Amino acid sequence: MKQFPCLILVLLMSLSTTAQLAAEEQQVSIKLAKIVPVPQSLPATLLNDLNKRHERLDTWRSGIKEKVEKFNALGSFKPGSTEDALRRRDLEKLAEEAKSCSIAVKKFNAEVEALTASPSTRDQAAASWSRQWNAAENKKVLTALEAFKDAKLREWIENKAPKDRVPGTPSSLPPAASDMISANGTMLTFKDGFFDQRASDTKRENLLAFEAGKVLWSANMTGKVDQSQSLEDWFKGFLRTNPGLVEELKAARHQGEGLSDLGDLADAQSQFAHVFRARALGLGSKERQSELNLFKNKISPLLEK
Repeated sequence: MKQFPCLILVLLMSLSTTAQLAAEEQQVSIKLAKIVPVPQSLPATLLNDLNKRHERLDTWRSGIKEKVEKFNALGSFKPGSTEDALRRRDLEKLAEEAKSCSIAVKKFNAEVEALTASPSTRDQAAASWSRQWNAAENKKVLTALEAFKDAKLREWIENKAPKDRVPGTPSSLPPAASDMISANGTMLTFKDGFFDQRASDTKRENLLAFEAGKVLWSANMTGKVDQSQSLEDWFKGFLRTNPGLVEELKAARHQGEGLSDLGDLADAQSQFAHVFRARALGLGSKERQSELNLFKNKISPLLEK
């Protein structure tokens, strides 16, 4: 059998180290890149998905290698014969399949490698992300922050609010609010549930804004908002001046979802968090915007710390 067309060789050589198919006088050889291992420390849902994709890709690669072995076992045929034409056609199909497999492996490897990347490229932001974050989780948080209408509150959460990553409790049910995120003192604590695919983006945005407000309160409750008043004293007076404000803002819906099912309401920290959420997400009636603007002006100095 004469040498196979150089076109096929050139086609696959462009795939660099990912896949190479070399046509020689009598044999075809193929070299496919190895699939990178999946870090087993990832959240359960993400880990399960990546492990399944890894298994499918590995099976695909093995199948291509088996096809090459069968192809080579057929031997040679008379050039120009019907059999030779069919063999050339099979080689072209094998080349295309190897190319497709190569693309899929490269995409998978890039996704997995990104999971071990640093959560932020900015020193200030990176310092506020503690423990082990992967790029996919970091991106999920930043995507939730994009829904914030108040840029200053968004930037405070991203760059200054301390953020921690802890495991959650595995469950077959969609994550409850307590399994997604919580304010642990002055730390904004993200759990596995926050990254669960069954949780809606809107729920993530609502809870992130609410719990961030609790963190700001805990960190600055005794801090001065003017020369004579602490944040706590000023906010209690603010609520007395604006009765019913918290109840209204708690019921306000962001993208069709609210926080009316949360039990947090009576304590000052939760009340502050409901106002913070409304300001961050651009909620509240037109009649309440003056109160929300005053709230923002009073807390602005605390965001610079």
